[in-house]
This record gives sequence, C-alpha cells and structure tokens, in this order.
Amino acid sequence: GEVGHVTAKGQVFPTLMVTTLLKDDQQNPFALAGIAKDITEQKRTQEILRQERDRAQKYLDIAGVIFITLNSLGTITMINQKGIEILGYKQNEIIGKNWFNQFLPKENLSQVKNIFYQIMNGEIESVKYYENSILTKSGEQRDIAWHNSILEDKEGNIFGTLSSGEDITERKKAQQEIKRQLSEKETFLKEVNHRIKNNMFSIESFLVLQSNLIENQEALSVLNDAIGRVTSMRVLYEKLLITDTYREISIGSYFNDLIETIFDLFPQKTKIKLRKHIDDFE
Repeated sequence: GEVGHVTAKGQVFPTLMVTTLLKDDQQNPFALAGIAKDITEQKRTQEILRQERDRAQKYLDIAGVIFITLNSLGTITMINQKGIEILGYKQNEIIGKNWFNQFLPKENLSQVKNIFYQIMNGEIESVKYYENSILTKSGEQRDIAWHNSILEDKEGNIFGTLSSGEDITERKKAQQEIKRQLSEKETFLKEVNHRIKNNMFSIESFLVLQSNLIENQEALSVLNDAIGRVTSMRVLYEKLLITDTYREISIGSYFNDLIETIFDLFPQKTKIKLRKHIDDFE
C-alpha cells in the first residue's frame, strides 16, 4: 500500500510499500520485511492528469450543448451538465447506462443503434451530422442535432464516440409553424388571385357583350379601349397564378399572350400584320 516516509530532514514523500511477514521453522513470526519505492513522480503525474481531467470537465459543463461519450457497446462513459439538464436524470442515473436502450424513443431506436454498431465495427464511416429524438425522464421527446467523432486508440482501433448535441426542438417547432403559416398564406393568395381574375373576366365578358350592341364607332372605340385594359390585367393575373412567387413573371410570355389577346379585339385584324420582338426578363 501507499505510505508516507519521512527523511532525516523531516520531509515526507509518498512511497509504495510491499511487505511480507518472516516466520521461523515453527511458523512463528519474528520480523517484517518490506520493499519501498519512491512514487513521488508517479503521484505528481497522477495529480496533473486529475487536474487536466477536472479542467476539461469544467469546460464541458459550461458549454451550451450536450457532450457525451459512448464506448463501443453504447454505454455512456461521460456526459456534461447540459446533457444532464436536458435528460432530467442525475449523473449517476446516466453514467454506465446504455444510451440507446434507455434514452432513445422506440420509433427510431433500431435505425440509430444499427448505424452506431456499424461504425464501431468499421463497416461504415462515422456520420458527422445526424438528427434524432431523445427521451427525457419526464417522457418528453426532444429533437437533437448531433455532431459526431469517433475515438481511437494508438493502434487506430475504434473504442467509442464523442458527440456534441444541440437541442433544436423549439427551432423545429418554429420552422414548422412558419411553414404552416406560409402554406395558409399561399392558399389565401391563390384564392384572392382566382377571385380577382374571375371578376375581371366577368367584367370583360360584360363589356364585350355590350360592344356587340353598340353601333356608334366613337362609343365602340372607347368601350374596346376599356376591354383592352381589363384584358391586360386579367392576363397578368393568369400569369401570376402559375408562378411560384406571385410576384414575378416572364415579360416575354406575358407580352406575347397579352398582344395576341388584345389583337383579337380588333374587327379588322386580318388587315393588320403583327411582328413581335420581345426581350425576356423577370
């Protein structure tokens, strides 16, 4: 065992002592013999390593993300304070437990576990980024984005993983809510555009019907001009409806259809030659 030896100057140094009891022929003990080894440097090295370990653990504990290490069997060997807070367990309820069997929901357990064991067996490369849900003590599922790295010994043999995980549960909820709102707005915008287009088509049809009943050329010219204006807006809305943004359209496509549509309004269009040169842009 370890003992403290005192030098002649009163200094104490740590010693590893191995002793044995000496006995006579009748097995009666008569002396105690021992070998002592100065382990001062060994103890100093151990203390340095302990300090470095404690310092590293403090760095991990103040981090805003989960840090966790698993051995090749998936057993948890280290977890930081953030991981303990999110899981809701005490540290001694986490260390030594199998990560997959206790802290992952059943729906994605098999897939994640298989990938991990394939990595440990060297069958596939480490998955640098991965998202999956974890199961807290209260039964709540939290979405975690993981950044993973493998742990290797000096010979290059894989003996575990080190992973940092960011809780993205609230972010994903916000993203899903934004998508839902955008979908609702898109549906609403489509409906508005359809109604506007249909209303303009009704006005256009009414004006065309009226133009067939008017013989006065001056009044007919004014009416045809109004029809052309309504038509140009209707064609615009039709083009906007088939775009993804409802904000930008192809000028070449728009003008081409617009000119053809308005051209049909002229009663003597057979006497008119139409030539189009339109540069396209959004």
